[in-house]
Amino acid sequence: MAIQITNNTNTINVFWTGNGDKASFDKDKLTIELEGDYVQFLDGDNKTVSEHRFLYSDVTIPSTSSASELYDSLIGFMNVTEGGSTSSAIDTVAVTETSVQALADGAASVGASFVNLSNADVYILLGSGTASDTNYTVKLKHGGDDIYETPYNYSGAVQVVFAHSGSGNLVITKFN
Repeated sequence: MAIQITNNTNTINVFWTGNGDKASFDKDKLTIELEGDYVQFLDGDNKTVSEHRFLYSDVTIPSTSSASELYDSLIGFMNVTEGGSTSSAIDTVAVTETSVQALADGAASVGASFVNLSNADVYILLGSGTASDTNYTVKLKHGGDDIYETPYNYSGAVQVVFAHSGSGNLVITKFN
């Protein structure tokens, strides 16, 4: 079952694409733990705690290659408290079938968000290397209905490649 976990200001949201179930977890009441191939959410207060376990390979957003990478991404979601962005800038990347650097190392000191306004899916790779359909952090569907946000304070390079030729742009908002 595919699971999408996304960051919101005060919550972490989970969507189970197979059955359409959704859940929101209040960051102030949430503890995230790493257990083998699973990431565990402990949600609640001292009186009652509900437990949710996610196998890293079932989580499609954020796409990771291990439970520890998923854990690190989700911990990054939790750390959105102090400081924050003081400015932003928008960049675009036109559809290309060749991996290109969308953001240089340090270009977004607090993070970045991505919206795919093209007619081709895009593969986004956090870090250096070549983005491809087998080497990516997250696949962002075409059409602009979804948004991907890098983990808070991620300031590394970002590579992108589109699934096929087409038209439109990947719109990137950099937060500094």
